[in-house]
Amino acid sequence: MTVSITDLPAEKAKQTAASRLREAREKLGMSRSALAEKVGISAKIIEHYENGNSEPPITRLKNLAEALGVATGYILYGKAEPLTEHALKPKTGKPNVEDNDLSRFEGALDRLTELRENWADGYERKLEALLEETLRLSKFLSFDELWALGISRGFDHDATADQHSELLEFIATATDEDEIQEAKSRIEAIIEEVTNRLIDTAIIGEDLYKLDEEALKSFAAEHEISAQGLGLYWSGVEELVAQLRQTIRYLSVRGEPFAISHPQR
Repeated sequence: MTVSITDLPAEKAKQTAASRLREAREKLGMSRSALAEKVGISAKIIEHYENGNSEPPITRLKNLAEALGVATGYILYGKAEPLTEHALKPKTGKPNVEDNDLSRFEGALDRLTELRENWADGYERKLEALLEETLRLSKFLSFDELWALGISRGFDHDATADQHSELLEFIATATDEDEIQEAKSRIEAIIEEVTNRLIDTAIIGEDLYKLDEEALKSFAAEHEISAQGLGLYWSGVEELVAQLRQTIRYLSVRGEPFAISHPQR
């Protein structure tokens, strides 16, 4: 009989998987940063996994195992052979829910791209409905899953993942309930913005955070978009993107050109 991680006491299962993940990495002489770079997450997230503070979803676990050159089953159970499809399913025998949720979300992004490529008059309601559906599907995914998808779709390795990890660490040690709720609200805001960035890659074709700040300001001036609520001046790409996103999406789905350059690297 195949033993599932859910058959073990919760703490023991988490600790043994965490220790094998660390052991596999250390045997290769690989740093957390190097492994994080291979998988497309932050070193802080790797640290959380290795300390047993959180568990990677199956899709992330597969990526970690592949990067370390071991079977997924070894990390979960200490066995050399890979997990079978049966072992990757819940005891109900139903398909793996996490994989389905991710596939549905990616499918919604693909439909947004198709709508942009085949835009016609009267499609505004379709776009609105599809945006709502995409946002709804994102609620079934963790930050790690959304961020890994973002890296695969061209996100830069910016500070977002580290900010998320720092907030999780703060919540784990904080005692003030108001501060904990504030941190949770900030996490939700980060996840919402990552989701919007993913939607941008589908509708616009790239992550707006990769565009040049001065060019974004020129675009805002050209379209007479002011720094609403921000005083007289814009303050960074994040605030620029928040104000310009809807206009740029509008132009993109209608096939109207908008020239915003990439920063010089």
